[in-house]
Amino acid sequence: MASTLNLGTVKTPGVYIDEMSLFPPSVAQVDTAVPAFIGPTRIHLKDGKSVQNIPTRVKSIAEFRAWFGGGPDRNLTVVLDPLNGVQSVTANAAFYLYDSLLMYFGNGGEKCYIVSTGQYTAAAPTAATYANALDTLRKYDEPTLIVMPDAVSLTAVGALASVQQAALDHCQGLQDRFAVLDVHVANPNIVDLDSNDIITFRNGVTNHLNYGAAYYPYLKTSLPLTVSFAGLTLQKPLGTTKTLDSLLDPGAGQTLALDAKALVGDLKALADPGSAAAELTNYAGATKTVQKQTLADALDIFAGTNGKAAPVLTDATSLTDHAKYMDEATPTPDGQKLTSLRTAVTALVPSGAGESPQALLDLTFAQVSDYVGGFSNKVALRLQAKEDDMKAKIPLYAAVVSAAEAQGIVLPPSGAVTGAYARTDNDRGVWKAPANVGLNYVIGPTAMLTDKEQEDLNVDVNAGKSINAIRAFTGKGTLIWGARTLAGSDNEWRYVPVRRFFIMVEESVKKATGQFVFEPNDANTWVRVRAMIENFLTLQWRAGALAGIKAEHAFFVRVGLGQTMTAQDVLNGFMIVEIGMAAVRPAEFIILRFSHKMQES
Repeated sequence: MASTLNLGTVKTPGVYIDEMSLFPPSVAQVDTAVPAFIGPTRIHLKDGKSVQNIPTRVKSIAEFRAWFGGGPDRNLTVVLDPLNGVQSVTANAAFYLYDSLLMYFGNGGEKCYIVSTGQYTAAAPTAATYANALDTLRKYDEPTLIVMPDAVSLTAVGALASVQQAALDHCQGLQDRFAVLDVHVANPNIVDLDSNDIITFRNGVTNHLNYGAAYYPYLKTSLPLTVSFAGLTLQKPLGTTKTLDSLLDPGAGQTLALDAKALVGDLKALADPGSAAAELTNYAGATKTVQKQTLADALDIFAGTNGKAAPVLTDATSLTDHAKYMDEATPTPDGQKLTSLRTAVTALVPSGAGESPQALLDLTFAQVSDYVGGFSNKVALRLQAKEDDMKAKIPLYAAVVSAAEAQGIVLPPSGAVTGAYARTDNDRGVWKAPANVGLNYVIGPTAMLTDKEQEDLNVDVNAGKSINAIRAFTGKGTLIWGARTLAGSDNEWRYVPVRRFFIMVEESVKKATGQFVFEPNDANTWVRVRAMIENFLTLQWRAGALAGIKAEHAFFVRVGLGQTMTAQDVLNGFMIVEIGMAAVRPAEFIILRFSHKMQES
């Protein structure tokens, strides 16, 4: 029993309290499935401040939408035959992080970090962008998985390979996380395995292979695909682009199509780089002087100055038709609100009369942001109403939307796979292979693999770089059908659960033993450390993570003079603890041996 009272300091008569510590120290298991998603987002604003390239913890898709916005706009090209029937639908390149996050939560994920590399409308991320994000992530201890679904969109030669290798280097350097990588699929419309995709991937990653796993092919998901009039391009077979109104006879249908086209133009004007919404992004992190001018410039743009057409605030007029409402004798309620905001901002603009309180400035920013965003939402709602009307009254548009929505969203598998990691960890434990588990919201893989094709993925006889297949099985659905790290020929680190289990134990024990730094390096401390680790590993053995009919067969913990340390080690301040574990390995190949038996009766 350890005393908390130093009796040598008791010299004054009286009563003293001495609390005795009876319980031994313990190891608390760290979380094992906390991914960090890296990639572009619609916005990156939390509490009025930009969180671009700042790892931000989210617990739900609702939190993500609040700080990072929704998914990307869906751009679809619909080819019509000579009779205006839908011939084909092609989805243009999109951003994957938002949908991958939906797959993560839909497959069992609970919390994660988001590292936004910038907005959808900004310059496309580069290898350097991802390198910066990984460097920032080094300062955060909680993430245990690295996921970069948008990295497959990198177009520069060697960019994807350098980013994926950087992720593996990052994981090996910190030794507390694991990379879930996607094999880039050049053409997701091909239903057969493309060996060029596999060769390109294997040539790209070279070092620290046991700290990552790769998955192939992409997934056809059942995530709802909302088709917007703004994201549709109509073409005839020869490639001539057509507008919906040009394909319709004059009448109510054509009028609806023209109205929708005008609203699409309005939304584009509200979102372009010179818009009020874009101007407001200069507010976060700027000086007061810049913040004040930002608000004034944003409202000037929105009101029709600086060469911009003024917005309309009624449901009857198009944005581009309204150019005078700031001078109206009887402005609309919305007009009155905007006029008041402009007056308030004018009072805040630098005038040499001293600085305004930051709280007042922030309040005005919130009002202007709400107003600008609210008006954008009004225009979007008007467009949505037009689209609903067109579906009901224009058969051609209804057919186009139906065909486009039937396509579904195709995604790299890492988001869904990471969700399966989290579900397996919660249901069984990190030591259980995240394989032979079904994926939710998946229609099927884009490529249908045979056993022979998977053989080449699973066992790489040249470089040993294993790739885990995702396959569809009749009556079972789509399953993860592999559990190997990229170090597929390494007997120690061949399997994902073994690598991740060791990461979990190493990190848990590391955090727990921190309390013993600068404690006396003697037998009393060694006994406490050994008992603490042995108790933790005994719990892991009982849970099924370690192999052996007795605990001493499953692991060992050694520490002591003449056992793990020399007298010189003690003089140098080293306390060396050796831990050995017989981690369970998945039964990857089950052999059933049958033979004839001679009749005996």
